Amino acid sequence: VVVGKNAAEGIVEVKRRDTGESEDIAVSELVDYVTALYAQVK
Repeated sequence: VVVGKNAAEGIVEVKRRDTGESEDIAVSELVDYVTALYAQVK
């Protein structure tokens, strides 16, 4: 996750290590994704 100038607007850049591709997503989407992953491992 890269936090840049759009972070103040709630947007972060997520970059895949394997392909180098990146996309901008809302912080809320990232939090929802991580929360769902955590719930699966519990």
